[in-house]
Amino acid sequence: MDSMYCTNSENLLINKMVGITSKKISFFRCHAILSNERAETYKWLFDQYINIINFEYQPSVVTDKDPANVTVQRLGNLDKAEEA
Repeated sequence: MDSMYCTNSENLLINKMVGITSKKISFFRCHAILSNERAETYKWLFDQYINIINFEYQPSVVTDKDPANVTVQRLGNLDKAEEA
């Protein structure tokens, strides 16, 4: 996931989500337009993504150490991100 240096004409962040295969081949997953990079925004994004692809387990996520993104992942249970 990355939002760095990507904004639209309204200064909203364009977040790119990319996957990687076991053979180290990357592939596009989705784009999301976000108003900020707070933990609750990433929680919403992860919740929407998991609902769309119908995950029954927590996916592995590698980030660029963005504090809000790391907060959501570190807590493990995405519902706890609202408390952070």
